[in-house]
Amino acid sequence: MKIALVLFLVVAMLMPSMAWAEEASDEYVVTVFMAESWTDLGWNMAHKRGFDELKSLGPVIEEWDAGFVVELTDLPYDTLRVNFVTQCGYGSEIEGMMRSGITIQHPDMVFGTWFNSYQAVQSLAPEFPDVIFNHCSSYPEMKSSDFATENVATYFVKQCLADYVVGVVAGQAGYNEVGFVATIAIPEPIRAVNAFALGLQAGYTGDDAVEVNVVWLNEWLDVVAEYDAAWALADAGYEVIRQLPDTPTVSVVACERGVTALGYGTDTLPSAPCTLVSNVWVWEKYYLACVLAGINGDWQPHDWFEPGSRLVFNPDASQELIDAANAVDTARVWAGPISGYGWDINGNPYRVYVPEGKILTDMDILTMSWFVDGVVTGKQPLTPEACMSRFIVD
Repeated sequence: MKIALVLFLVVAMLMPSMAWAEEASDEYVVTVFMAESWTDLGWNMAHKRGFDELKSLGPVIEEWDAGFVVELTDLPYDTLRVNFVTQCGYGSEIEGMMRSGITIQHPDMVFGTWFNSYQAVQSLAPEFPDVIFNHCSSYPEMKSSDFATENVATYFVKQCLADYVVGVVAGQAGYNEVGFVATIAIPEPIRAVNAFALGLQAGYTGDDAVEVNVVWLNEWLDVVAEYDAAWALADAGYEVIRQLPDTPTVSVVACERGVTALGYGTDTLPSAPCTLVSNVWVWEKYYLACVLAGINGDWQPHDWFEPGSRLVFNPDASQELIDAANAVDTARVWAGPISGYGWDINGNPYRVYVPEGKILTDMDILTMSWFVDGVVTGKQPLTPEACMSRFIVD
């Protein structure tokens, strides 16, 4: 009954878009599906910022809470319509929500903006071969070719490069012990933890040991658990807390407890003024290029995994810290020597060593399921090691 009610509300919300689509054959329609509301101050809001860049293509001639229409010039279509379908969830309800949106809005291009949408994309892409699908967040190595159709692309930002820079900034600020609230122990958060730890080690110039203590939530979004984890780290005496969940809750708690916050995803300063620096998702480049390719008729299946983030510093941050961040060569983030540890598929521990002269490939970091030395966690990754065998040493 609940699912039926949700689908009814979605249909009612999307009906105006259907009427417009029937009248305007010269309109290119993009439908964006999101797990939560884009007002979440985190992951979904960052995607909304990215799609808002499409307004640069021409005058906005219509706008409402769930989308906008842009007038186009010198392009094959007269207008671009962008529709947002939010609150799609994380489970079996996703496919029904997406099918309703596609059936009603008749989009030319669809975006599934979160990992959990991949099963729905796998099911719907063959069903709607004339619709272009773009799936965000590959795990652990999902490629466009894995979808077995010619109308799917995958994309993700190399946010781990900015995670490293935030670690450098924290180290340069004199912190050697950091409490870290993380989400789920799969490759994306693991590489975020590892990159931050490597940056902290590179930035800290003191003689004390460098340590990153990770608390895992086992959820992508759980405000109560985020609050409790940050509070516990403050109770444990950590003077700086790193946020990985996309809501600003962890950073807000850090401020409440009088410690320094390191924000993530969306600028946390408005809600957490103790934030030293945030690394912010930047999806604009991909969304603009991808939609333009669709409009121009030259879109092709692809796997996009590129840098796409920016740093937002506290107004009181020193120029020295800002200069240190700007001086980081992110091309060297995953260059050896790097030592670490993990567990094999049978739960047995093993050592990892990336020697000097080696640099981890994109596939190495997309499938990362081990931790660098200096990361304190009792959590075994949810996937066994996949690609590090050539670097593993006993």
